Amino acid sequence: MTERSLQEQIPHNHCFGCGPSNEGGLNLKSYWSGSGPSIARFTPQPQHCSAPAHFVNGGIIATLLDCHSICTAMAAAYHREARAIGSTPLCYYATASLVIHYRRPAPMETELELAAEILDANDKRCLLHCTLSADGKLCAEGEGSGGTGIVVLDGPLAVTALSALGNLAIMHARSEKHARDAVT
Repeated sequence: MTERSLQEQIPHNHCFGCGPSNEGGLNLKSYWSGSGPSIARFTPQPQHCSAPAHFVNGGIIATLLDCHSICTAMAAAYHREARAIGSTPLCYYATASLVIHYRRPAPMETELELAAEILDANDKRCLLHCTLSADGKLCAEGEGSGGTGIVVLDGPLAVTALSALGNLAIMHARSEKHARDAVT
């Protein structure tokens, strides 16, 4: 696995779930060797609880699954092009769809492990399966697809272009077919 997390290699990453530039976010760190599953570990903090304070909030779980998957998709796109993550032109993915199945409550007092595997990918989209486990027990799993955009601009303008791509993909993701059509 790489020494720096995938998120640390992605420029302008201010994401709430995984952006190292977002001090108030979850700061998820994912690692991937270029084959097999990508792995991330996350230790919930008191503010990540659900109504029963000994379980992790479902929205936090969804964010972790989403961020781990989308960063894996971006890393795979760079890998397919034999380029370093974060090299220009920048390559970003935006979530087109995400289906989550909650299997059991995720406990607050233990480290959570995420594992994402790529099911299918091409130049425009990536379909992944991601699991979230605690103490070796499956708590949630998700399947999602994301679409890519090569952003030629650098700096703040690249972030603006990414926002437009993300909004377009999300607006069209009303069903699995629409989600796939939005990024193919």
